[in-house]
Amino acid sequence: MADSSKHKKVRVSFSMLFAPLPPGFRREGPAFNEQLHLALKFPTKRVHLSDLGNSEAHISSLVTGFAQSNAFQVLSAPGMATLSGEIERLEHLAVASQRIPRVLRGASLRSRFIHGLCHSQALASLVSEIAQTELIAHPMEIMNGHINLTPAENTQFVDRWHRDTTQFVLVLFCTSPDGYDGGEFEFFAGTVAEAELLLKEGKGLPEDGCRLLGRQEQGSAVLQHGSEVYHRVRPVSRGKNRTTFVQSFVPKAIGKEPCSRLSDTYNGVDPLVCLLPDWARFRCWRALRLCENWLEVHGALEKQKHVSVQRATQKLRDASQLLPYTADRHALSESLNASVVDLRAAVDSASSSCPHGLDTTLLKNALNT
Repeated sequence: MADSSKHKKVRVSFSMLFAPLPPGFRREGPAFNEQLHLALKFPTKRVHLSDLGNSEAHISSLVTGFAQSNAFQVLSAPGMATLSGEIERLEHLAVASQRIPRVLRGASLRSRFIHGLCHSQALASLVSEIAQTELIAHPMEIMNGHINLTPAENTQFVDRWHRDTTQFVLVLFCTSPDGYDGGEFEFFAGTVAEAELLLKEGKGLPEDGCRLLGRQEQGSAVLQHGSEVYHRVRPVSRGKNRTTFVQSFVPKAIGKEPCSRLSDTYNGVDPLVCLLPDWARFRCWRALRLCENWLEVHGALEKQKHVSVQRATQKLRDASQLLPYTADRHALSESLNASVVDLRAAVDSASSSCPHGLDTTLLKNALNT
């Protein structure tokens, strides 16, 4: 891994409201306290996507060339103890997904502590500095506080070779490595295209082309550009308690996204009452960012002329933060249609209303997102 002792600050802004909880969900347990529960340290090493063989053309299409860090400290002893207690309280809710034998999804919807950890400003600031781009907790709450538990059978992989549908993941190690053997976090030191070709041909990924993270100390974590790095967790050969906590982040800058269809991110077990509104909110958030980018590009004069874009951003902001949880697709569709009325008007009128014919590509992308 390339040395990264020198790093620059990344400005991180925060403005987030939270929708009411889904029916039947309650956030319980202890509250999260950044001063008490965090013990943040910057990683000593980082891997760049160019180190994995990615071309400059590919890297330039992304918001950052960061690939992966080494392990670094995240939680204090009280923080780790509190998280362990919350995982134990919620463990009975774990299910088997298509890829992971025992997983608990959306723990931030059920735990005050986990919700606070997922949306910690201090943690977001740190991972933004590591990745060298501003990151925020995933707008889909079901993606926050994902917990992988040891499978019942030690012969099973904790998690198979894959790349993530979310762009950045923080994998936090919740159990002491002295309590189990195996369970190593492993990543492929090549490109996504190379990995997918080898796996498609049934060859598997070559052992000499894979790397292990190293000792996974309790309370430490690794940050990874998860959509750009193939990775897995090896089987646990001894012990029954190898648990990781996974927090998803998205870049505030809108670039190439790894997943643009709901079917690509559905794991077969997420409750639709959570997943459908979360997905709708996420698409509204992306459209909002594209509209904000358009306003930034065209300056104050155009902001005054294109009031419909400003109205669109407010409606999209409200939808991205406060769209209620429901499995009623018709109600969701009506809410989404109402949120983009002004955006449709902006796309229709932006070019004709400006004497210089402003570029409406961002607005059209927002409408189609």
